Amino acid sequence: MKDRALVFVGPGLTEEDYGEIDTDAIDLRPPIRRGDLISAIDSGYRIVSIVDGEFYQALAVSPKEILIGLRAGLHIAGGSSMGALRAAEMDVYGMEGVGQIYAWYRNGVVTRDDDVALMFGSFDSGSYRATTVPMVNVLWAALEFKRLNLLPPASRRRMTSAARRIHWAERNWFGVCERAGLSAQEREIVRSWARDPGHDLKRLDARLVVKQTADLVRTRHDELNTRAREAVDS
Repeated sequence: MKDRALVFVGPGLTEEDYGEIDTDAIDLRPPIRRGDLISAIDSGYRIVSIVDGEFYQALAVSPKEILIGLRAGLHIAGGSSMGALRAAEMDVYGMEGVGQIYAWYRNGVVTRDDDVALMFGSFDSGSYRATTVPMVNVLWAALEFKRLNLLPPASRRRMTSAARRIHWAERNWFGVCERAGLSAQEREIVRSWARDPGHDLKRLDARLVVKQTADLVRTRHDELNTRAREAVDS
């Protein structure tokens, strides 16, 4: 039985995020595919978190696999992307959902698998770079533009409507602004917003999944150490 957690993650995190991960508590794997979770169970992991997963390049991780893991006693959490989608389906069986995107799927704010889909490339360092914009990030931006009074209602509606009409594999901020017919000033607001990694909802949720996973590993270590000391004292 491993005393570390396994996290399946890809373009949900930036290259800088990868450098901040507590590798004493977490092992990383690329976006999850069908069969990877069963392999993790066979390898002895007891804590598994899912951020990113493959949708179309390979078979996606199935609810059945997650159910097998839960029944085997694993703690399985998910958020941000494929993890959020599966957590919304499997939380009634014990999977832990993390973050805003999970809550959106759970509450029906988003319903489509491809609302979190994006295209990405990889670096030699093992980190990833998103090359398109997922629909959930557009929806989040629209909400924040409303909260901060950055774009008028009509422009926000055109922006989200335009994003919906663009296939997920081709969606980018330039194309969204172009199809929405935003003014030059509005486009600059959107471009400025998009350049800030702190405005990437999928990244924010992915970071939360990783943090909570590392915290859980440390908590379990502390509990085991406490029990060991109590056993010696007795």
